[in-house]
Amino acid sequence: MKKEIIKDFIEVEKIEQTFYDGRECDYCFEKIADQEHGTRRFCPKRKDEQGNIVDCKSEFHREQNAPEKVVHVELINKHKGIAKRIDELLLKKSSEVLSADLDAYDIELTSCLDYLLKPNGILTSIFLEHTIVTNPISKTHKITQNVK
Repeated sequence: MKKEIIKDFIEVEKIEQTFYDGRECDYCFEKIADQEHGTRRFCPKRKDEQGNIVDCKSEFHREQNAPEKVVHVELINKHKGIAKRIDELLLKKSSEVLSADLDAYDIELTSCLDYLLKPNGILTSIFLEHTIVTNPISKTHKITQNVK
């Protein structure tokens, strides 16, 4: 039987850090040691006094992407609101509703994610969680759940 040798203590030589290159973190502007890899742009992850992880790289990129995320969040919230109103409409009415019912629940077919208009005039509006098929002759709308 082969035995593994477990080392209890590994002695590591501590090298004193120098800062001659003048590199600093792109987020918090802390100095980056010359001994760190030459492509390092941010401080290494560390824990503060309260035990929270401080990650300059993630914070930097979170701030850079914030304006783009605001637009996405607004769009997602809009479609979640439409899905909620369609669910309420389905609870109060049946799966076949009139145009007046859609108007009452503020469901605009033009706010859909995608649509398909057939040559016979039937409009299929695809929303986040539902699909609404509109018959322009009878002015009725059939609502079905999308498969998740």
